[in-house]
Amino acid sequence: MGFNGDLYPSNASIVMTTKGDMVDYDTERQRLGIGSTGQVLTVASSLPAWSASATSVLSTTGDLLYASGANTLARLAGGTSGDVLTANGAGVAPSYQTPAGGSVWSQLGTTSVVTTVGSYTEVLVSGLTALFTDYSEIVGIAHFQTGWNSAGWRINGVSSGSAYDYYSNNNYGGSITAQSTTGQDMMTMFRYNIAPSSGAFMVGHFMRNENYNDYIQCVTHSMGSVGMTTAGGILKQDIDTLTSLSVCGESESIPAGELTVYGVTQT
Repeated sequence: MGFNGDLYPSNASIVMTTKGDMVDYDTERQRLGIGSTGQVLTVASSLPAWSASATSVLSTTGDLLYASGANTLARLAGGTSGDVLTANGAGVAPSYQTPAGGSVWSQLGTTSVVTTVGSYTEVLVSGLTALFTDYSEIVGIAHFQTGWNSAGWRINGVSSGSAYDYYSNNNYGGSITAQSTTGQDMMTMFRYNIAPSSGAFMVGHFMRNENYNDYIQCVTHSMGSVGMTTAGGILKQDIDTLTSLSVCGESESIPAGELTVYGVTQT
């Protein structure tokens, strides 16, 4: 479309070429080509110009808008689950980053199956492949019924008569009793009527101590129907990988229970 006259240049050149074209004026009237879908008409350097709008920049659910420059919109894609939106300083685009500090818990295994091993019953989580060096600690959380009055941990199925030492303070009925025993076949974490023929809850924190012969050390907090225990224990072996963890009771004292094992990493 073109002709001589006031609206178009005197040379009658073809000005409009595309459906949606417009006319603007600089030193003479000229074609303003149609913009892209979603763009908006703005002013740049004293002339109209097509610019990105929110709808033309955003493409995916979770996208955010930010200014990548003066009067310029840019898209920030959604981050990974758990990331936090982080400012990176003046003049630098924001970004999603893994939060600093805190800890991340990963479930390594769980079971509610009770098995009998000799004179012991165990709630055993097996088939683990957890390197102690990959975690700041490994945590076992157990709740179970008791038939007698003692329970503890076994690591990797170790049941040697001299493998474990333990130290505990038992508070039941307002009376605190200290216990210290070495060379045991399980890491006993509570005794003395903490939960006689009732229910108990036990949380054990395990780590491999490179400053103590690479032994596995544990701190456990236990609660029963009539008392509580804070206890520490040692497996006197150098173990790199946790392959199983069980909560066990003497004289077939766990008729039912559940154990879940977590690996905890610091971020």
